[in-house]
Formats: sequence, structure tokens, C-alpha cells
Amino acid sequence: MALVKVWVGVNTSGSDWYSLKMALPIRLNQLPTQEDVERGLARLCTHALRNYWILDPKGGRALLGLDCVRAHLPGDGTAEKEYALALRAYLEVAVPRVESGAYRTILEIVLGVGDEEWSAKEWRRQKAKARRAKAGQLFRPDEEDGDPVEADTIRQHHEPRALKALAAILIEDEHAVRAATATD
Repeated sequence: MALVKVWVGVNTSGSDWYSLKMALPIRLNQLPTQEDVERGLARLCTHALRNYWILDPKGGRALLGLDCVRAHLPGDGTAEKEYALALRAYLEVAVPRVESGAYRTILEIVLGVGDEEWSAKEWRRQKAKARRAKAGQLFRPDEEDGDPVEADTIRQHHEPRALKALAAILIEDEHAVRAATATD
């Protein structure tokens, strides 16, 4: 991790500045494997796209070193929160590219992207089981008399397949960005 020195204020005497070190995600030199990307995306499903969880090493932090995500940085990349916003902005663009409408629905609801209802902070604060239950209700919109898909079935069966499709898009985008920057 790269450490950046950030000036945060003055001490109690008002004469000297002090600093706080903040760890920014570094660019990944090697392309990640499909499994690594799937694992990073799967971790995001636990608490959706909430800044603290994106930045947590157990959350989606591993994805922040990808060039396709960094291309969406809103600022100069000196604040951790900018990286979280970049990942959210990238996924807002990537999720609609998933071919299966059912898998797109799962990803939008579970990750908290897309429609205003799903990207609202209040929705992303819902427990993962509640988000998966809602995805199960909307998973098969054509079946009027069918039972909703259970949250556990979404989590164990459909969500991994949806994440696999999204990871393939992310890997494809990463290849494209790196190829474009290599030729520049």
C-alpha cells in the first residue's frame, strides 16, 4: 500500500502541523485472475457498495487497484473515498452489460447499483439477506403465480453465476484499458 502524508491540522499550541498517514490502494501490476475478481465482488455483496466496506481489506479493496476502476476516479486520487466512488461509478456502468436480465437484477439489488431505489443509501444499509430476498421476489418477473426464489437460493446458486458474468466483464475491461495505455 502506498502511504500518503496528509496535513490534518495544528496541535494544541497552534504552532506546529502534524500529519496522519493514509493508505491508498496501489495499482495492480499483474492482471488478476477471474477467481480473484469474483472473490472481491462476492465480498461486496455482504454489505453492498458502502464506502467503509469497499475500503476494508476484507471487502472490495482488492478491486480498487484495477485500471478500469481507477479510470473512474472523480478527483486526483489522493483520498480513499475517491476510490470507493470510482468503484461504484464503474459498477454502475458494468452491471447493465451483464447479458442475463435475471442476473442483472440480482447484481443491482444485492450490490446496490442501478435504479434509484437500489442505489439509495437506505437500501444499501439493509442486511444482505433482505436484499437477496427482494432479488428473489423480482428474479422471475414473468411467473405471476410462482413462488419467489428464496434468499439462500439466490446466495448459493444464482449470485455466484451473476458475479462470474460481472467478473468476466471486469477482466475484459481491464485488458482493454491496459492495452490502450500500453499503446499510448
